[in-house]
Amino acid sequence: MHWCTWKRLCKRKMDERLGFKNLEAFNRALFAKQCWRIIKHLNSLASRTLKGYYFPACGFLDATKTASSSFFWNRLLWGKEILDKGLRWRVGNGSSIHVYKDNWVLRPNTFKILSSPTLGG
Repeated sequence: MHWCTWKRLCKRKMDERLGFKNLEAFNRALFAKQCWRIIKHLNSLASRTLKGYYFPACGFLDATKTASSSFFWNRLLWGKEILDKGLRWRVGNGSSIHVYKDNWVLRPNTFKILSSPTLGG
């Protein structure tokens, strides 16, 4: 019997491997999809329940792990990391954008402004 790593087994069949699916990546994608539903459907029962318990004072994108976090909430935050890497603000009237914190400027590595704000004037 020949032993092979899981990473190698997950390569495509075209590369002469077995073509298994990476279940960890698939699971994470499902949690990221659920996070997107929470963002898009703020008035759903799930969104309102999670907001009331885990992030009552902020939005979902600013939510963090708490001392009483459940396994499900931790998995949602795990999926939210994918959204954090890819989400960008579409600038409208600018009332809810934090210029120096939020990702909205097209800059290849960080998508953030490089200089910091100056006080005074």
